Amino acid sequence: MSNPAVTKLQRKKIGRYEVWLDDNIGERMHLHINRFRVDLDYPEMDKLCRDICAAMNELVAVPGFDAASVDPVFLEWVLCTERCRLHDLEAITDDEKKLSELWFDGDKLVRIKDSVYYRALNGEYMGIKKKGSDHIDQTPAERMDEIFKSVREKGYPADGQYMILYGNNNIIKDGQHRAACLLKEKGDIAVPVKRYHFRDYVPHNEKLQSSVLGPLYMKFYRFADGTNSLKITFGVIKKAVKKIFKKSSAAAVLSRLYLLFNRKEAAKIRKILDEV
Repeated sequence: MSNPAVTKLQRKKIGRYEVWLDDNIGERMHLHINRFRVDLDYPEMDKLCRDICAAMNELVAVPGFDAASVDPVFLEWVLCTERCRLHDLEAITDDEKKLSELWFDGDKLVRIKDSVYYRALNGEYMGIKKKGSDHIDQTPAERMDEIFKSVREKGYPADGQYMILYGNNNIIKDGQHRAACLLKEKGDIAVPVKRYHFRDYVPHNEKLQSSVLGPLYMKFYRFADGTNSLKITFGVIKKAVKKIFKKSSAAAVLSRLYLLFNRKEAAKIRKILDEV
């Protein structure tokens, strides 16, 4: 008989593998990888997490990188969604930026004060569905409240977790919630950030990004991405239009050749039409 007091902690598909973690209250934690399962008590699970972080630090071997001080959700994003960009990490540098200089890259590129996170702190509705939050059993609004409480009580950076930017651009890759909470609590202050520098990473144009044309530029930047679904759709339409015009052009050439080699027939038809 299965344990009725089971809490689903996380479930993800990583490549060909279904990975999920259950907390079986009164028993042990169950880590599933496809059909493989391992049972761990809490100290064993804690040790496994610390061992994985230590192994990652050895593999990345970049000064300033510490897997234990990186938000787990962001770490998963870098490892899985971005096709393990950590392989290309070359350096981590420290910087300081005013909050008004930072961008959020969601559905569109916006400043912190225009982001959904900051608006939520001013009472805007964020929704009640759990879907969309990477933290199990938390709605987006609950997650926002938790971060705001943490910033008030612990300050920034807490637990060694800094906002993360890529290259030399000012788009926040991790720490959007904290940035919004800091702006609400402290105003437009300068904050320390970490910059991750990747091999062959092409940053957005900093000058355009920081101008009033920044959002428009970002729209075109995304459109230039080969995986952009809208660009793919336009490509299909473009090919179809070219095909139509190609056929039309071929028909026009054939028609012209017919008239050239059948002048007598064409003259007869023209004469008949003139008489009508």
